[in-house]
Amino acid sequence: MDKLGSNICRRKMGYPPLDEIILKIDQQIDKCPHPYDSEGFEAFLGSQLGSFKRRGQQYICFYLHNTQFAFPLQNTLEITYRTEITPLPNLPDWVLGICNVRGEIISVVDLAQILGFTQQETVQGIHLILIRNKDVTTSILADRIAGTFFDEDPNQQIEKRAPEDQVLARFVSTILALNKQDIHLLTVPELMSAIDISKL
Repeated sequence: MDKLGSNICRRKMGYPPLDEIILKIDQQIDKCPHPYDSEGFEAFLGSQLGSFKRRGQQYICFYLHNTQFAFPLQNTLEITYRTEITPLPNLPDWVLGICNVRGEIISVVDLAQILGFTQQETVQGIHLILIRNKDVTTSILADRIAGTFFDEDPNQQIEKRAPEDQVLARFVSTILALNKQDIHLLTVPELMSAIDISKL
């Protein structure tokens, strides 16, 4: 059925023509601030924007063994369940292999080994977290996803300290004490550089 016939049918059924609906949608869109424009974004969020700025950067928190780690949410592409991993030869033990995520081949890294966990502590994580920094994408295993948080939330009592462990200090910028639990904030550029298998 062509556009004219569709509009005639809609009139007979008591519905407005599609052209009228599309025009109204376009008019509403034109009134909305552009989400990528800083002024438009501020107008769109109104008083909420100041609240987001005060709360700092948002992180996704997860568990390796019984330790909490976190990535900036902006570097996290997707969280999914572990899929079949195909091992690759002649690579370090911490490279578990590759997997297919929505048609894209992604490397899978055992972050626990990189961070110095013992073999007994190394996890068989059921969650897969896809992370990206610039043009490098990889995935890590996690035991459990703990949710998200802000590192400057005025509604939370947050204490910060530097990691004392030398291995952790290479990849962890800060340890936050949030709700009486330590969360290790991972330094994405340093970590992604270390686990970029294209450089191996």
